Amino acid sequence: MSQSIRREDTTEGVTVIDERTGEKVTADTYVEALEELAQHLSNLTTLDRLFDDVQERFEEEGVTEEDVEEAIEWARDQ
Repeated sequence: MSQSIRREDTTEGVTVIDERTGEKVTADTYVEALEELAQHLSNLTTLDRLFDDVQERFEEEGVTEEDVEEAIEWARDQ
């Protein structure tokens, strides 16, 4: 994988750590841990893209932080 992946053998199995993000996963084997870390990092990338899309739309629509807070408050009252 990347040079930023560190492996640690533990009593629980093998832990792999992405040193760039700090994300870590423990699994029974090194391969399983790498697969789980890759999936986790992929999910984070997807969430980042979604956040960027939402942020862009909010900016285009002129939605303010106050608008969001009011919407959250309204939703909680429902």
